[in-house]
Amino acid sequence: MFASSSSFEANSLADLNFVLKRKYSRIAYLTATDASGQQSQRLLVDNLKRAAYSSISLVAGEDFAPTDISVAAQIARIKSGNPELLFVFAVGGALTTVLRAVHDAGLNVPVLTNAVNMNVSQLQQYTSFLPKELLFLGFPYQGTSFPNAQVKSAAREFTDAYKAAGITSPSPMAVFSWDPAKLVVYAFRTLGPNATAAQLRDFLAHLHGIAGLNGVYDFRDGDRHGLGTGASQMTVVRWYPDQLTWFTAK
Repeated sequence: MFASSSSFEANSLADLNFVLKRKYSRIAYLTATDASGQQSQRLLVDNLKRAAYSSISLVAGEDFAPTDISVAAQIARIKSGNPELLFVFAVGGALTTVLRAVHDAGLNVPVLTNAVNMNVSQLQQYTSFLPKELLFLGFPYQGTSFPNAQVKSAAREFTDAYKAAGITSPSPMAVFSWDPAKLVVYAFRTLGPNATAAQLRDFLAHLHGIAGLNGVYDFRDGDRHGLGTGASQMTVVRWYPDQLTWFTAK
């Protein structure tokens, strides 16, 4: 079995590396009680125990149900902790609820949330209550730099294909499906269309050196994401509502 995109562990480390880059020392989280939210929260708390992140303090942590219509109480408690950045592990309508509460409470700090929320039509609805900075752990092609020329070329292939189809801002769902499809097609082109399931699995398990939107893949160490379990090659990007796009967060 294989998984799309980078692992939760890699993403968590990338989040914390961004905190170090910004030289923040006080962070907080607000997490939905769904499975992905709780997994992200657990990794954040566990990884903060690493020596590399000893300069970062978790000053507040709150949970809420994705169906809650208000998180005002949680935001009030978070605000009292005086964080410099707020992690929000929630998607869709739940994020809307959180951002409204952040705005109404006057919590004027950057908010870093899931890449799944990087949908232009969704983000356009937040214009009147955007936080100080709305940040995402995005993909290299959404930033201003690439880890290498291979990934840059893979990104151009992706964006050119969508532009040709009349889509200038593909959603993250397109990103999550693009690389897996590309790798499977590459496997069948190499093995032939009559390859068995066992042959396909063995080919992918040894695949390496193929660039995609998330980085250069290498499945040989047993990581079924193919991107390693260390800090992700993904980059933190900032939403610019006036331009309807993202740029690498400084």
